[in-house]
Amino acid sequence: MIHAPNGGALILSALNGSKYGATMADGHYGEVDVAPESMLTLRGIFEGVLQSFKWSSPERHLPSA
Repeated sequence: MIHAPNGGALILSALNGSKYGATMADGHYGEVDVAPESMLTLRGIFEGVLQSFKWSSPERHLPSA
């Protein structure tokens, strides 16, 4: 994708196959897998986090003003 052996490349958003990458806060390049299988796992984690909260209001699927 980018060849910068001495550094100096700022990558804001890159999709390489099923990997999404960007330059991190400390300057190194990082990637995460965005394949459908990984997204299903992530969805399960998010659902688990939401289910762990105690909700006191009625269920709604749309925000109210």
